[in-house]
Amino acid sequence: MVGQTGYRSGGLRSGPGGRKRVKATSLEQLLTIELFGQPYTFRTDSDLTVAKEVADILVREVGRVEIQQKRSGSGITKQAMLILAALNIATENIELKKKQTHFAENISQRADTIMKLMEKGTLGKVVPEKRS
Repeated sequence: MVGQTGYRSGGLRSGPGGRKRVKATSLEQLLTIELFGQPYTFRTDSDLTVAKEVADILVREVGRVEIQQKRSGSGITKQAMLILAALNIATENIELKKKQTHFAENISQRADTIMKLMEKGTLGKVVPEKRS
């Protein structure tokens, strides 16, 4: 299965259980992540370094959700934890996009102001200080 992210399922890969981790091999363009003690291997069409960074974000967020759920004792399923992690990542992505848009608008407004001052010929003129 190939999605927008450029990942294809490579099936399960046997390995030791334990903590979540991300392992990448650059020659094969395979990426293995471990969630809930189960390893998952994916082929990636993306740059392996970027793919590893994306996987690290997912693994870290799933771990955070898992810890929160254990503390609260809610006992939700692993699938629900994965969905919560995905929603948290998506929310953060949307917030960052909004900040980026706001920043770009701010820069654009400042550039417009500078251009207007340049057109008037007032940009860079030194105003003499008043002496008392």
